[in-house]
Amino acid sequence: MTDLTLRLPDDLATRLCAPAERIGLSADEYVTRVLRERLTDDWPPDYFQEVVGGWKGEPFERPAQQGSEDR
Repeated sequence: MTDLTLRLPDDLATRLCAPAERIGLSADEYVTRVLRERLTDDWPPDYFQEVVGGWKGEPFERPAQQGSEDR
């Protein structure tokens, strides 16, 4: 396991430790849990609706396809 040291402003450290204490975790256990949830290879929820399906401009028109090339 890798040790990582973070320097956080006091107010942010307090905001980090409070929820960890409420659920009975140390700060490093809590940060590990949060990072595992956030750092995934999955697409974010609603990605395709928000980004790909979110086009608001004119519809794209597909150009006519040409015949295939003889090789």
